[in-house]
Amino acid sequence: MECSKLTVSDIMQSNILYYDEKIIEACKDICSHLKIDNLPAIDGKHFYKFIDRSFKKFRIRGLHRTLIDTPLFSENLFSKFSKNEHNVLFVFFGDTLSGVVHISDYNRNIVLQKVQDDLLMFERNLRQLILLHGFSNIDMLRYFEHRLNESRKNKDRNFYHEKISRYKRTEDEIKSLGPFQLFEFSDLLSFCNSSFSGRIFPTTQYEFNGRFNPAIDILRWLRNLAMHGKNPVSKNDDKSIFSLESLHNFRNSINVLNSEMSKINFLIRNNKDFITSLELENRSKLDIIHNHHPRALEYFLGMR
Repeated sequence: MECSKLTVSDIMQSNILYYDEKIIEACKDICSHLKIDNLPAIDGKHFYKFIDRSFKKFRIRGLHRTLIDTPLFSENLFSKFSKNEHNVLFVFFGDTLSGVVHISDYNRNIVLQKVQDDLLMFERNLRQLILLHGFSNIDMLRYFEHRLNESRKNKDRNFYHEKISRYKRTEDEIKSLGPFQLFEFSDLLSFCNSSFSGRIFPTTQYEFNGRFNPAIDILRWLRNLAMHGKNPVSKNDDKSIFSLESLHNFRNSINVLNSEMSKINFLIRNNKDFITSLELENRSKLDIIHNHHPRALEYFLGMR
């Protein structure tokens, strides 16, 4: 998973603005504009907290700091953000102050790019699993017709009427592309989770803030956010400051994606047709290695 490779170093601000007692008004302006309440001291060991329009000096302790190679979605990092009311942590390389990180830094492009990469891989795995079970494009049309027949609400019936109409309008394009390439992400998830397909990929529910949410809804929300370039960390309407709750919701959604990706990888890896293809491919490689050792062995092991 690409998101798991991200560390604090990928999003931190390395161009540090330090507190300077000779230009206090500028320091106040920075805190007011950025909605933060502290600035690091020039010695890299202390920070100044902005309280009641004045600054007070404190030592940087474990609660206020993180290491530069800390995984971006680690529990420890989120715990520190939660305990720091200003949502800012000082980033250290060893004992050297190297930058600062704020929860709004999760809105950087690199984070969304990695989420997109993971979602695209998950979507490709969905298609692979569907094909391993012998389904074709026409089965998606039959699935839409099945859902239409069992729908009782006009809203649902209209929804699947449109799905069927769109399929028939774009049937030539659907056939020209790879199998299941033109169907929406949510359609693939629903198809895999339905009794129609035999629930080849049954999704579960996850608890967020005391409420249970279907994985399909969570993944659909995450994909919409990533593919449309929306900020994962939003601002509170009443205070105009970045919301720690939105950051936690984002992390929880990433955890759901990780969990569902693990499940689908397991199902693919243990599919009998996949194992057969893997066995045949491996046998072919072993035969080549046997006849062309050692160069072939170096080639397959990437030692060339």
